[in-house]
Amino acid sequence: MLFQTLDDKKECVAVYADNSLIKELPNNLTKTWNYSGFLEDRDIEYAFLYAGGKSLDELVPENIAVQWKTINHKMKAFLKSFYLAKVSLDENCFFDLVPVRFLM
Repeated sequence: MLFQTLDDKKECVAVYADNSLIKELPNNLTKTWNYSGFLEDRDIEYAFLYAGGKSLDELVPENIAVQWKTINHKMKAFLKSFYLAKVSLDENCFFDLVPVRFLM
C-alpha cells in the first residue's frame, strides 16, 4: 500500500494511507517517498531513490503544481512558527503540532 510518513523520527510513528491517518502501522505498507526511522525493519520501496536527487518541488506534475506550492508554503509557515515559538521538533512530533485537516 502506498503511504506517506508524517515525521521522520523513530518515536513519531504515523502515516497517511488509504485516506486516513494511521498510528498503528499495518503490515501491508509498501511504497513511500522517503525513509523514516520507524520503517527500519520493513521492506519498503522509496520513490526518493528513483528520483535521482530531485526534490518533490522539481518533480511535481504540472496539473497539481499550484496545489503543491500552496500546501508546501503552508507547511513551511508551520515550521517557521515552531522555530519562532521555540518549539523543538526534536522533542515533538510534527503531526501532533499541526491541525489534522492539514495532514489530510
